[in-house]
Amino acid sequence: MHCASRTLLLLFAVLPLAKAHSQGASPSNSASQSQSQSQGASQTLTARWKVVGEASGIFGNNWLGSENATRVGGDAGFMFGIGAHQRSSQRVSAGVDVRVAIQPISIRGNGEKWNGGTLTQAELVGALSLRTPPVFSFPLSLDLRGGFAALSGVSHLTPFREASKVAPLAEGGFTLHVSRKPDAARQLAVLARYGAVRLNIDDPELSVKSGWVGRFTVGLEVSR
Repeated sequence: MHCASRTLLLLFAVLPLAKAHSQGASPSNSASQSQSQSQGASQTLTARWKVVGEASGIFGNNWLGSENATRVGGDAGFMFGIGAHQRSSQRVSAGVDVRVAIQPISIRGNGEKWNGGTLTQAELVGALSLRTPPVFSFPLSLDLRGGFAALSGVSHLTPFREASKVAPLAEGGFTLHVSRKPDAARQLAVLARYGAVRLNIDDPELSVKSGWVGRFTVGLEVSR
């Protein structure tokens, strides 16, 4: 009996201490949980930003002329770009791209062809991407671009000699993502766009008039 009573007394003495210890430990646990939640929220916010790189081929650009006159056109060229995009929702992302396009210029007339030099376009564009229904389970995006291009390299040729050196541009097209997971850390995509650059010519006495010059762009896009 004495042993049993001593055991009960020890239990009653230990239980309050254990309870107090558990209550004292809970604030630190809640603090650690709050810290982990804040870190997770920070990682989620950071993950919404991504760096986008682009390498494309350029085709088209009939800068001047018609079938019965001297024509100034662009041969196949290439373009490189880099940008920062932020995803505002599951379907919408927006950002800014800086691109450089290089394209040989050729002059055609009387059945002959001459080399007119190399046109360089330094472009600053705003980007908007809208996620659309997938194609064969691959994510697809509708891309819209708008901005300005600084033209250089062929200022000795018409119509570049008479036109403004800074031209507005607009683009639209699609990007097909190779990864089936739209939230993957790294993504590879194939892009196809149609765009136009507007040449602004202020002299009304010239036969060359202002207008939009179209081009096709096909290439690859990498983001992370």
